[in-house]
Amino acid sequence: MHYLNGFSILPLLLLTCGASVFYRPEPVYVYLLANPSKFTHILEYGFASAIGQIFIFRAMITFGTLTLSVITTTRKFFTVFLSILMFKHVLSPGQWACVALVLAGSSLDGAAKYVVPSSKEKK
Repeated sequence: MHYLNGFSILPLLLLTCGASVFYRPEPVYVYLLANPSKFTHILEYGFASAIGQIFIFRAMITFGTLTLSVITTTRKFFTVFLSILMFKHVLSPGQWACVALVLAGSSLDGAAKYVVPSSKEKK
């Protein structure tokens, strides 16, 4: 993870500084020089992303890829579900059925660890 992030900094920095922003012809650094408060927001976002990436890699090392996929799917599900509740979105019956399927699948996956003994316990 360290080397991946380290080697990606230079090309991404060059691409970012040379790219235009918000469909404007000037590069990003011109926009950031005109709006220095935005640079702080970018640093905060980058820091939060780095912390999240550390948790993802740590969860993958500790629990494995299957558990990580369940964690990330559940996180995304609850993010969407809270958005639906907070912003009072109207869902069709089919969309509610999909919400129920994701919740049921995540619940069954969590319950399966307690109901079905693993192959390690059978030996």
